[in-house]
Amino acid sequence: VGPDIERGIGKHVVIHLYNKNVPGTTSGFWIGGIGGLGESGPVNPEFWKHAAAVMVGGGIGSFLRFAAGAWAVHHHPSAKLPWATLGVNWLGCLLIGMIYGWVENRTMLGVSLRYFLVTGFLGGFTTFSAFGMETMYLFKRGEGVTAWAYILASVAGGLLLAWVGEKILR
Repeated sequence: VGPDIERGIGKHVVIHLYNKNVPGTTSGFWIGGIGGLGESGPVNPEFWKHAAAVMVGGGIGSFLRFAAGAWAVHHHPSAKLPWATLGVNWLGCLLIGMIYGWVENRTMLGVSLRYFLVTGFLGGFTTFSAFGMETMYLFKRGEGVTAWAYILASVAGGLLLAWVGEKILR
């Protein structure tokens, strides 16, 4: 298990959940291609603990994403730019950078807490799919300049904030 898998950051988050070499675990569990790439075998005994952390974190993040959107629509109903999505995605980029900067050289943050924060909370809180749909609708409404500004702000702002977040806590 490499350092990226242990950290639970990025594409390696779920690989840690599947381990064919864990003695005494139930065999034959299918994780639909995640981690074991479609293989059948024993599940890491920590799987359900980590899965619960992801579900709880995702629920909280999703609720806060919904609340941010509802607040923005209520207080700024005629805004042309989707500020709620941009704001949560910017904040999510800053937070994941801070988490990555904090855990990179430390072992204080447990695996379940990392799953809760990164995969669960930030996965539920941020939303690339909403960004894609909102951008498409800006183009369909003939607001190309606003759409391109939104793309630039989302991508450049997100990358900048992830970098800043990592530097803050490194």
